[in-house]
Amino acid sequence: MGLLSDPNRRKALTNLLTRLNTPICMVCYLAAIVWFMGLAFEPFTLRTYMSENAMGSTMVEERFSAGERALATAKEFDAHKRKAGGMPVDWLVKMMQARGLEVFTQSFSRKLPFPDENKERYMVRGTNVYGILRAPRAPRTEALVISAPCSPGNSNNQAVGLLLGLAQYFRNQVYWAKDIIFLVNEHDLIGMQAWLEGYHHTNITGMEYSPLQGRAGSIQAALSLELSSDIITSLDLILEGLNGQLPNLDLANLFSAFCQKLGVLCTIQGKLQRNDWDTAEGYTHAAQTMMLMVLKQACGRSWGDHGLFLRYHIEAASIRGINSFRHYKMDTTTIGRLLEGMVRKLNNLLERLHQSYFFYLLPSLSRFVSIGYYMPAFGLLAVILLLRALDIWVHLGTPAVAAVDGVSEPEQPSGPGVLSVLTPVVISHLTGVALYLLPVHLQEIAVEHFPVSETEAVVLTAIAIYTAGLALPHNTQRLLSGEGTEQGWKVLKLTALLYLAALLGCTALINFSLGFILAVTLVPITASITPHMPKALSALAMVLLSPAFTILYCVFIYQELIEAPVSINEGWMLFLGWRKEDLGGCQALSRIPSFIKGSLLRLGPGLFEVGAEPFYHLFDGQALMHKFDFSNGQVTYFRKFVKTDAYVRAMTEKRVVITEFGTCAYPDPCKNIFSRFFSYFKGVEVTDNCLVNVYPIGEDFYAVTETNYMTKVNVDTLETLKKVDMCDYVNINGVTAHPHIEKDGTVYNIGNCMGKGASLAYNIVKIPPKQKDKSDPIDKSKVVVQFPSAERFKPSYVHSFGMTENYFVFVETPVKINLLKFLSAWSIRGSNYMDCFESDEEKGTWIHIARKHPGEYIDYKFRTSAMGLFHHINCYEDSGYIVFDVCAWKGFEFVYNYLWLANLRANWDEVKRNAMIAPQPEVRRFVIPLDPYREEQGKNLISLPYTTATATMRVDGTIWLEPEVLFSGPRQAFEFPQINYKMNNGKNYTYAYGLGLNHFVPDRICKLNVRTKETWVWQEPDSYPSEPLFVQNPDAVDEDDGILMTIVVAPGAQRPTFCLILNAKDLSEVARAEVDIISPVTFHGMYKP
Repeated sequence: MGLLSDPNRRKALTNLLTRLNTPICMVCYLAAIVWFMGLAFEPFTLRTYMSENAMGSTMVEERFSAGERALATAKEFDAHKRKAGGMPVDWLVKMMQARGLEVFTQSFSRKLPFPDENKERYMVRGTNVYGILRAPRAPRTEALVISAPCSPGNSNNQAVGLLLGLAQYFRNQVYWAKDIIFLVNEHDLIGMQAWLEGYHHTNITGMEYSPLQGRAGSIQAALSLELSSDIITSLDLILEGLNGQLPNLDLANLFSAFCQKLGVLCTIQGKLQRNDWDTAEGYTHAAQTMMLMVLKQACGRSWGDHGLFLRYHIEAASIRGINSFRHYKMDTTTIGRLLEGMVRKLNNLLERLHQSYFFYLLPSLSRFVSIGYYMPAFGLLAVILLLRALDIWVHLGTPAVAAVDGVSEPEQPSGPGVLSVLTPVVISHLTGVALYLLPVHLQEIAVEHFPVSETEAVVLTAIAIYTAGLALPHNTQRLLSGEGTEQGWKVLKLTALLYLAALLGCTALINFSLGFILAVTLVPITASITPHMPKALSALAMVLLSPAFTILYCVFIYQELIEAPVSINEGWMLFLGWRKEDLGGCQALSRIPSFIKGSLLRLGPGLFEVGAEPFYHLFDGQALMHKFDFSNGQVTYFRKFVKTDAYVRAMTEKRVVITEFGTCAYPDPCKNIFSRFFSYFKGVEVTDNCLVNVYPIGEDFYAVTETNYMTKVNVDTLETLKKVDMCDYVNINGVTAHPHIEKDGTVYNIGNCMGKGASLAYNIVKIPPKQKDKSDPIDKSKVVVQFPSAERFKPSYVHSFGMTENYFVFVETPVKINLLKFLSAWSIRGSNYMDCFESDEEKGTWIHIARKHPGEYIDYKFRTSAMGLFHHINCYEDSGYIVFDVCAWKGFEFVYNYLWLANLRANWDEVKRNAMIAPQPEVRRFVIPLDPYREEQGKNLISLPYTTATATMRVDGTIWLEPEVLFSGPRQAFEFPQINYKMNNGKNYTYAYGLGLNHFVPDRICKLNVRTKETWVWQEPDSYPSEPLFVQNPDAVDEDDGILMTIVVAPGAQRPTFCLILNAKDLSEVARAEVDIISPVTFHGMYKP
């Protein structure tokens, strides 16, 4: 006290602080950053512990065993959800009532500033369904909540199934002292907010909802489930709620304790825990995890439904299941037991959770940083503002010295006018109010006066107001006060420093992470800026360190933290992983034929999860190219991911970025603060994930899928070269993965397009062979002929087509793509490709033909019964007929419905059992008469002696085709066909080769004599081959003189993958080469000599 009361000492202290003000501020800033980064170091962290005595022991016996039943319920829920087109309310009510719950529903609607996912104009409507299990041993004054959001598509079905399974199990127990509410909410956060407002009789959002007819006691805690797969490898705990609010730390401790008890892998921020805290790698891992939590808190949004409970002082968390390719797997029963244990412990509480911390940071689930450790980091930044304010205050109180008649006299300082200081402060506040209110409220006015949509109006208005707000206060002050004085800017800066210190201090008390991040960028520029700095430099610095740019920096850092290796050692392992992707050991177990000197190239899915987001369908996995090199009897195996845009962006952002066949991509949640506005500008973003096939065009090779994109690859190094969009060259929306390639290298393919009269059609595209001038043949692509579509806005799904020497054959099946659904699938509905398919047996199958030279459509109306078709075997001409053989799937059901990963990842025996209900393909031969009008109606138009296929003219002018079945059986099927393409494509032939399917499981290689229907089979127990490729012997005379090459996997036996070589004559084994890895399945490929 003497230091401050003594004028001389006080003056000395003041002089010291002003003289060393800049160095002290710099030291404080560096100390704040170092302090914050040091929070992840072990001495600054505390080991987590259970504070509540009632939850201190996990010695309860969990007996939940209905995991399989829960998964069956989930599948039933999914079926009813698809049928209802949303929440199956009646089914849920019935199921909850069957489990002995008191069941109630709540309808709600919410007016939004933007269209919702169903394009309902500014209105979202939905229904919440909840059931109450009354406590049998208490007065029912307290309650617990278990919720599962009803998400669109295939998401979270397992969570709903597990919730209903737990409800049935809990109903049979007698130890409950609290009511338990089982809630299924629609529209995620909107539905949850409606239910909470109805439950607590509040309306803080202006939402309309029906009153709740049933209530339980005061809610003590809540758990939200997010499970979207039958098989889970780890459980991620999500804690961050609105404005960075967190639940009591004991809730996280409870989750961690039961995970340890049951041997469940648990993560936070998607990262596993480490124990080597005293190492550099351990610190790096902890710092990344803590920084991810800080960034998510600063975002201010709720990262799960649990976040809405926190504003009602209800401790809640979300538990999200992650399905990755870790070896450890847990089933639904284990997750059910974990939830049972947690709920039983919460049931023991005598009061609300309050003993442990509410303000903390988590470097891992086993250690935490308390508020007493992390607040000094912010305090050091706030001190800088106060020190700078003190410095300016002292200078303002020190009179300037002026010479009067040779004598130095102090000048009396003249204070600036109040208006010059008050004006920019008021304008800054008004700009903030305008930025908060005007973009949404004035969007209708903007649409009337400007040629923009309502969403565009909101975004552009917000940008305009923010940009004007950066310069408006300064320019207004200059207008009112002129250039200003030295005293004037100092008073204004003093006001700004004190105001910012108070504002950041209040923000940090509510949301430390947001306050600290804003302080890191705002404090340096606010403390250092002066009018004497170059104007361009100061303006640039203020813009780059403004809050808007701070948000962009946070988004970038968030993505980098998710992507970066967590340690130096893991970085090295990641490098080794990429090397393993390139090269694998391969051992030839027998002699390779001498004429095999080339490369077997195969494509298929290889990555089924990015970050914490899984892909849901087999056709969604990112493209992985495999290569077996054969040289001098030696075999070398390579593989590498095709670096498509879909793959690179997914790996960069650690999430699904582009909608795939069965997986919908959603906007990055971390970008919702600012960037979500811009998502409304995006159109349909088609995937370029080329995982289906590879074939040559000219001297180059392209990996392809079934969209308009192809990816040029170097088949020697498997490097990705460039992306090609066929829409840039011809009128086509996409091409098949099965073109026809003539001997000179000319490529023909087919795809749908927009034809005459805005109707859909199908174009045959011709790509010429290698050019003498070394130019790209794709530049000279052209449309040869166009087929009409049977339906104007619903093209058929096309996977392949037929070609003879003089004709094209196109089969238009009843499996249709709903174009309106397709165009709205991303920006409006949040759907995927699978959601756009429709099937109708009554439409049957149309067959079209066209001349090849010149390209001319032949308007004959050939029809046959409904069937699914993926692969043509061969087409040829014979005596005025076109004979074409196909692998036809009985009926009209879309076969891809059986390829969801949730089904394929189940126990292998279960996969085979599920395959029993799948449709069966068979080999059918159709014959098309080229002159169908030579006979009377009702007579068979086919006179070929070696086939029983028929063609009959009907009264309506259509020619009905009945096929001859060449191969079929109750447990036998034939798909992925191959022929001696070099010798027999487009010509009469004898042999076809393919995969033999035991219902839907490929467990054999088959050879079929299409003339005699004789078959040969290669088969081994627990071996599942891929499409066989025929390689002709260079000296071959016979059609079947060559070998078959296939890749065989053994998922059930966990055996290494091997390349199998068979003699094409009798399917006897010639050689095999094992790879020292377990490889994923492949679809198609080629042999490159």
